[in-house]
Amino acid sequence: MPTLLIENGFRFYFQSNDHSPPHIHIIGKSGAVKFSLGNAVELIENKGMTVSDLKDVKKIVLKNNLYFLERWNAFFGD
Repeated sequence: MPTLLIENGFRFYFQSNDHSPPHIHIIGKSGAVKFSLGNAVELIENKGMTVSDLKDVKKIVLKNNLYFLERWNAFFGD
């Protein structure tokens, strides 16, 4: 599972067997989530993460969206 970023206690990563559409997995102390990448950054799945942590994670995903998308394309191909 390639880790792309660790920030504020959250780990942002891909799973090596991931599939399109591009997305990022995030794990933190309160749970795990998955967000889409690209033009529309949206929550895909929440496994127990608190509302407060979700807000923090989404800000980080939005800030790093282009970086995550570039890494997705480099790892999985365009």
